[in-house]
Amino acid sequence: MPLNPFDLPDPMLRQMIRTMSPAALRRQLIQMADTLGDEAFGARMAREIVKRTRPDQAIPDTYARYRSLVRDGIEFFLSQISRRRMLDLVISQLAMDADTCCQERLLALAQRFPTLHKLGQLIARHPDIDPAVRGWLINLENGLYGTNPDELAVRIHAELGSTGKGANVHVTPTILAEASVGAVIPFHWQPSPDGSLQHGVFKVLRPGIRRHLNEELGILGKTAVFFHDHRTRYPLKDFRFLEIFEDVREMMIHEIDLAAEQRLLGEAGHFYADMPDIRIPRRLPLSTSAMTAMDHLDGPKLLDADLTGPQRKRMADLLFTAVVLNPLFSKYNSSLFHGDPHAGNILAVFTDESTDPAIGLVDWSLAGHLARSDRVETVHLIQALLKNDLTGMCDAIRSLAMGGSQSTPTPRKYLRDLISGWMHEPANKRLPLVKQTFRLLESLSMEGLVFPADLMLFRKAIFTLEGVLHDLWPAFDMDAAIACHLMALVQQEFPLRLVNLLFPLADRPEKYTSLISNQDLQFLIAHQSINALFASSHRLMGPLMGWNRAIGVAWCPG
Repeated sequence: MPLNPFDLPDPMLRQMIRTMSPAALRRQLIQMADTLGDEAFGARMAREIVKRTRPDQAIPDTYARYRSLVRDGIEFFLSQISRRRMLDLVISQLAMDADTCCQERLLALAQRFPTLHKLGQLIARHPDIDPAVRGWLINLENGLYGTNPDELAVRIHAELGSTGKGANVHVTPTILAEASVGAVIPFHWQPSPDGSLQHGVFKVLRPGIRRHLNEELGILGKTAVFFHDHRTRYPLKDFRFLEIFEDVREMMIHEIDLAAEQRLLGEAGHFYADMPDIRIPRRLPLSTSAMTAMDHLDGPKLLDADLTGPQRKRMADLLFTAVVLNPLFSKYNSSLFHGDPHAGNILAVFTDESTDPAIGLVDWSLAGHLARSDRVETVHLIQALLKNDLTGMCDAIRSLAMGGSQSTPTPRKYLRDLISGWMHEPANKRLPLVKQTFRLLESLSMEGLVFPADLMLFRKAIFTLEGVLHDLWPAFDMDAAIACHLMALVQQEFPLRLVNLLFPLADRPEKYTSLISNQDLQFLIAHQSINALFASSHRLMGPLMGWNRAIGVAWCPG
């Protein structure tokens, strides 16, 4: 039986690593794999890697009950990978110093697997994750992971050569940014002999990503089935493993579909055309199905920009409006939103036109669309939460759940009990309204309710953005921002609202960009629920009082 390096005491193992070349170590491991067979070798090495990376130690006591779930998940996932990738992983872990901390080992492991890389990023972006966990997982964001830029430049030139467009293109073999599946390389080109020099970037997939991802997506499905079949072992007994892992699978498929991202860039440019302070990279004609050529939005991450306090506040308002409010209260039947607004995808673009930077939104590989019907029900839910109207909450949630193709509607009493229990948690009542809305949907999804996939992606985008907003302007008030935005919309809708007072049957929420009907607005005012929403927006009370007189409702601001 060939020697298993992991069986050696650490001093002997370190000595072996120092004296044995990587090629010799690989031969030793190949002999072991040949003797055991791939399945047994994979299971054995997966156990050894888990022992060496020590995920239990990386998880703080706050999440102690999830340690077995994380440990078993990593072990099962690794046990299914190909022999070649397992050999590379084992050699890389053995090459690390014996005293390397568990967090660093886990990061090195995750960076080898796009799906684990993405899962780590999603966990780091959750606003309520323990700061100690976020502190080391955040290193998965926009790092440089050792991809050879010269290799990428060769691939780009080959792709350009196949299209006959590469004559005036100069590629700089430098990686500007690198993520779980792609890398960004700068270039400059002259579109015509008498034209000016233009600067752009190519986004290309990292070498081997499609092959690796094809393998991992299959393994991800098996991992979901493993957890589903053994759910009683873990604290999340009702957690929808199959659906959640399918969401991650869909997310990764979107990230490697460069042609789809190119279409989304064009759509985003149109969607934000009336917001000159929001910049979207423009797709360039050098793009192919295998790479995206686009404008280079030159500037630091917004969080890293040298801004004054007032500028940071204005940027927070602008960012929340662009990423959350405009999609939620859009004039379009289907509104586009950025599905991954983490700090690395939000740039400060300085120009000569203003002392304030524009905000650049990059990486549109993950985006979604909100149907008007789902937005109407979401706003209904926000109103019901504002009024503490349990019946209204149930109605909105049942409509959204059925919109998510739930085959059997949740019994009303059971749903009321779930919502009531959630509402009785003091911490939940203290959340901003938008966050409260989507936290409730998140909680109900853990109980088996199924909501539209893009609506739940929008939820993730809001939670991701919340962390950016906090770092940008800690005092940012989501409720106040919503209040200002809604009041501006209501004022714009005033002529239509007056007409619809005469035609009540036409007074439906979907007729208004604000998604609030006259009847809804009247009810909010009459029950003084609107005081809570507009408490920080006193300058907007005047228009409301005028509207109050128009509809004849007695209302005295409290």
